Amino acid sequence: MINMSWRYRTTAADGCGKILGYIIGMLLTCLIAGLIFSLPIMWLWNWLMPTIFGLTKITWLQSWGLMVLSSLLLKSTSTTKD
Repeated sequence: MINMSWRYRTTAADGCGKILGYIIGMLLTCLIAGLIFSLPIMWLWNWLMPTIFGLTKITWLQSWGLMVLSSLLLKSTSTTKD
């Protein structure tokens, strides 16, 4: 009888590879979510602001930064007691 347990052994490198895969997956998910949420901001800005106020058009990265800035400034920090 041949011992085939070597095929099913896991090493520390296998665990690190899975963790690295999860981290890369989360980063890509955050990038895609940021793109999805910042594109409407960019489209609305580039459609309205140059016409109404004479401002310049913004890029995707600038609209993402505007989204982050507005969430930091306008975020509600109220807590409720149960």
